Amino acid sequence: IKMVSCSNNHAYDFGENGILTNIRNLDKYDMPHAGTGRNMSEARSPAYLDTPKGRIALLSVTSSGPQVMRAGEQWRDGSGRPGANLLRYMTQYTVDRPVFNELRRLSEGLGFESFKAHRRTNPWQGHFAEDNDNQFFLPSLANEWQYPEPNGTLFKVGDTFGTEQILNQADVEGTLQRKAEIDDLLRSQADHWRLERMPVVDRNILRVAVYEFLSQIDVPKLVVIDEAIELAKKFGSEESGRFVNGLLDGLLKEKSFPGTVT
Repeated sequence: IKMVSCSNNHAYDFGENGILTNIRNLDKYDMPHAGTGRNMSEARSPAYLDTPKGRIALLSVTSSGPQVMRAGEQWRDGSGRPGANLLRYMTQYTVDRPVFNELRRLSEGLGFESFKAHRRTNPWQGHFAEDNDNQFFLPSLANEWQYPEPNGTLFKVGDTFGTEQILNQADVEGTLQRKAEIDDLLRSQADHWRLERMPVVDRNILRVAVYEFLSQIDVPKLVVIDEAIELAKKFGSEESGRFVNGLLDGLLKEKSFPGTVT
């Protein structure tokens, strides 16, 4: 192997820590690599290899992977976010007029139009075409935070439009059955926090993460931590991500759990 293309659908399997660890290992052995980086500028940069017949340049990009895998842009007040060079795309479907009208009615009935209005106030989420009589944009029915939900979206017949979240019962029951054990582990790390006084979102994200530490042997612990941090950043306060990361990292260093760390 003379050079490595790092941008692929598994690039983010171990989160930001995995991206950075892979970069450090490749740099340690002077292996040219492209497709991932500490920020988007690095992820998009070519790698070069000098050979007796000339110089080879490598660009690496993938169109497959979760949105969170995409490296973040570096800017004046921030260093960017580690990730991969992800090529985003939008699928365009062509349908006849009756189906077009029904899809538009579905979008209005399930509240996707209000989501579109919100998207327009957050251009960092990506731009989409304006609606007219011959086209309209339907936001993705998939929710990246409904993990694991890889197989699509479920519809059922009813009298009115509506949405509901169907919880994974194995996860709910498993967490509740081991709640006392999980809470004791959290208390052992929360030196300056009573468990009952933690923000509800942080506390429940921590409980689910520790449940995965204890029972999900096939999921590396650093992946569990990365997922918990992302959830805390999205649904918690400004400090939630740092708080969740510190507590879980300390727990992982002091306690022994089944399975692998990385």
